[in-house]
Amino acid sequence: MGSTIKNRTNEAKQNVKEITSKILGATREVVGQAEQVLNEVKQHLFDQADAAAVKVEQTVKVLETTVETAKRIIAQTVSVQQGNTHIRDRVVSVFDTDARPIVKGKLNVPVEFGMKLFIQDCEKNIITRYQVLEGNPCDDTLLIPAVDAHIAMFGR
Repeated sequence: MGSTIKNRTNEAKQNVKEITSKILGATREVVGQAEQVLNEVKQHLFDQADAAAVKVEQTVKVLETTVETAKRIIAQTVSVQQGNTHIRDRVVSVFDTDARPIVKGKLNVPVEFGMKLFIQDCEKNIITRYQVLEGNPCDDTLLIPAVDAHIAMFGR
């Protein structure tokens, strides 16, 4: 999409900005409403101490997390609207805020979103080590630690 936007005319870029601004306004409104609901529910929870209140409390925590994520997305969208397209640790998924854009070099899907998983196996495809990696470390940097771990585990 980034290359598509780069190729667009200024008029098209302005249209994208206007649409994004409308979405941003709607998102701010929904976040404000969610915060009002949270405040009302929290006030009501002080008056109850039963099993239903515990379930509602769990739901409130999920909604609080979602509202905070939405606020982060609003802030980064405002930043992009102002021209800053390089946002460190930006949110790329509402449901998995730790997900990162991973450039894999595939022609049909140049960028994927998620986490990079390192899996090390030995003969007969037995997994001997795995690790969820932060960011998108180059595969070249993983080789020597993998060999060292193999030697530590098997002595050769």
